[in-house]
Amino acid sequence: MHTVAVADLPALETTVLGPGPWHEVSQQQVNLFADASGDHQWIPKGTRNKYEYDHERHVMRLDRRLFTATVYPADDGFLDGDPDYGHVRGLDDLPRHLLEEIEHFFNIYQHLQGPGARQVVLYRWRRRRARRSRRVCGEVEVETWDAIRARRNVRSYGEEAIAPEDLDRILEAARRTPSAGNQQAWDFVVCTDPKQLAQLARVWRSAGHVAGSAATIALIAPNPGDARSRELIQYDLGQATMCMMVATR
Repeated sequence: MHTVAVADLPALETTVLGPGPWHEVSQQQVNLFADASGDHQWIPKGTRNKYEYDHERHVMRLDRRLFTATVYPADDGFLDGDPDYGHVRGLDDLPRHLLEEIEHFFNIYQHLQGPGARQVVLYRWRRRRARRSRRVCGEVEVETWDAIRARRNVRSYGEEAIAPEDLDRILEAARRTPSAGNQQAWDFVVCTDPKQLAQLARVWRSAGHVAGSAATIALIAPNPGDARSRELIQYDLGQATMCMMVATR
């Protein structure tokens, strides 16, 4: 997309950008850029202007300007890729100062819109769940790094059951875990019965959350007499646990 000078455009309701590259884009392609509300917007970085797509005239129309002296900290909307952000997969890939600029923007950008303006309350940045990139042979592929970064220790659960195929996939991840000498000195037992989960929650002092889970996988291993064998088994169980946790993403 070529650059269009927009900083000094007047008339909020009548200014139209055109002709532009959007004249050569099909309606199906335009729909790909719709935001959650169904609008098609374009916000150029460093300006105070927000544009929306006019379906009747097939142009981008200036919809509004910021009331404050600040400018938008980043491009948004009708863009055919941005090489500056092609590498970004999560918050850790962005400069900390850029995140602070965005926080500052949302804290002040509506301050001069009068008493009826919405008040924006910022809490914290939240990392998205791992992106599901594509399906191959019916299975979902996820970037390994995204899955590792998206992993969380969960202590509260919903009421819905876990699909059997999802449990099978998690168990398959455990089965494929490497072990010392390939001994595989373990068993993986899936528990979904509420009464059994309540009993299992009392096995360990920090396992109370197990009672509220839809399913818990117990890792069972022998307790050998020598210290080295015990350490190897504990290490192997740790690897299996991590593989299962990453597989849940």
